[in-house]
Amino acid sequence: DRSVVDRVELSLFYDEEEKEPRSNDFYDRAAQVVGEAAHLDTDLEKIRYVHDHLVDTVDYTLSKVGYGADSAVLEGEAVCSGYAMAFSYYMRQVGIPVA
Repeated sequence: DRSVVDRVELSLFYDEEEKEPRSNDFYDRAAQVVGEAAHLDTDLEKIRYVHDHLVDTVDYTLSKVGYGADSAVLEGEAVCSGYAMAFSYYMRQVGIPVA
């Protein structure tokens, strides 16, 4: 179940016919990371796992599409907000509250 808080809003740079498959790709790919993190014992281990995953798989970019969590997860490129949105999404999925 994806509540409003747990949904990812895709960048404005994609037209309507691209959004649904892109959204599905995002949730599928993110589920793999969430599944790995969810099996860890402590919140600190989950946080560290997600942090390390993002550091290892996402490059900083100045691209206009790098502003969302989808860019970080799907393209492996993001600006600061893309990193932050991806991290926040992962944390909420493993039950760690974020602002």
